[in-house]
Amino acid sequence: IHNFWQFTIWLGFDCRSSLIAMMYEKLLKLRGNTSEVGLILNVVQNDVERIRDACIYGIFLVSTPISLLAIVLCGYSIIGPSIFIGFLVLLLSVPVQAVLAKKIGKLRRKAIKVTDERVSLMNEILKAIQLIKLYAWEGSFADKVQSIRQREVKQLRHTAYLKSLNAAF
Repeated sequence: IHNFWQFTIWLGFDCRSSLIAMMYEKLLKLRGNTSEVGLILNVVQNDVERIRDACIYGIFLVSTPISLLAIVLCGYSIIGPSIFIGFLVLLLSVPVQAVLAKKIGKLRRKAIKVTDERVSLMNEILKAIQLIKLYAWEGSFADKVQSIRQREVKQLRHTAYLKSLNAAF
């Protein structure tokens, strides 16, 4: 399983790299309204990460039932019927992980909205940089970007805590 796990990790990162390269090529050829390039890149990054995760963790859809069956059979032959209690505890943890996964998804969507807000503001700032410098508004715009970034980091940190809790469970 370890060799196959390593293969799926490589496959996931190869897919991620290829998709990102494809999207950048496409965005470089994009003409017309380029104000939303930052938003498009943000969406692409999030979607590509999901595809990478699917490549890496998709193998568990096949290997987990087989591994569980082998573990229960080996455990039964070694420690007897008490293996079923441990297996029951394992099965009871699945709903808890499902609830945590839903919360993680909601928090991630909130973080994406805040990231989109920050990227939009940065696009506006970059488009009007001469005007901002002319009137010396750098400080107020820096404060706006900083407050949005703090909200974004807070969301991402909360998501990371829940992910680590889910992994520990």
